[in-house]
Amino acid sequence: MWPLAFALAVAAIVTGHVARRQIKQTGEGGSGIALAGLIAGYVGLVLYILAAIGIVLFLVLGTPVIAQHVVRDDARHFTTNLVSDAASQGTSPRDAQLIRSRYLAEVSSDNGCCDSNEIHLADGTQVLQATAVDFARNQWQLEFSKSIVYRRHACVTIPSETTSPIVVRDGRCS
Repeated sequence: MWPLAFALAVAAIVTGHVARRQIKQTGEGGSGIALAGLIAGYVGLVLYILAAIGIVLFLVLGTPVIAQHVVRDDARHFTTNLVSDAASQGTSPRDAQLIRSRYLAEVSSDNGCCDSNEIHLADGTQVLQATAVDFARNQWQLEFSKSIVYRRHACVTIPSETTSPIVVRDGRCS
């Protein structure tokens, strides 16, 4: 559709100029319609250029912000569900098997939070291969990353208790 809009604007400009030149040479009527086509072509071209600039600005300025919000919300959602699982099972959220189970539930579900995220421990260890020692060595931090034009990261520390607050921060885990 975009190439068609551009082509129509250019065609209106070209034919408008051709028609106006022909009208001046022959003295025929229709100069108002030729001028209207010319104006419509230039207006269409300007709108096309403004739309293209708007799309570029959105991609450059908007998508990083959107990606950051999405990855932060996914990290919070994952951890909230993990804490809920731990509360229902009467265990700590810092249970390696529980974390792996929650990970599988989230990434394999159509309505899970994190199907398009990369999730790993702070040192890069994959969640499914991580042991309790790995989690402890990484201070129970999980790093979430997502790419929507730009790659953005969020870091969450798995709380030690189900009543502890969930803290998610933007950026990579340190």
